[in-house]
Amino acid sequence: QEEVDEGGKRNQRVVDIILSEWMGYFLLRESMLDSLVRARDIFLKPTTGLMMPSHATMLVAPITDEEERRAQASEYANAMEDWKEFAETTQITYGVDMSV
Repeated sequence: QEEVDEGGKRNQRVVDIILSEWMGYFLLRESMLDSLVRARDIFLKPTTGLMMPSHATMLVAPITDEEERRAQASEYANAMEDWKEFAETTQITYGVDMSV
């Protein structure tokens, strides 16, 4: 079914239902929401069209994991030490200042 919008532009709005599994990790991780919204705006019938799922709920609860925090801090410290070593080597070998 072709419809004409207010500006006289023809739209192809032929879809009654958009059924999509767009929810990635923490609902938004796979960046599919923008594609789904665009498909809705272009193809879905404006008054009778359905999207499934039509909504989602994110529940967030703060937690702490001291072992994981220590592991992340250690990884960060190691990475920064590697960077310091790289910057010093680059300065000595090539005369390039890589300091931040």
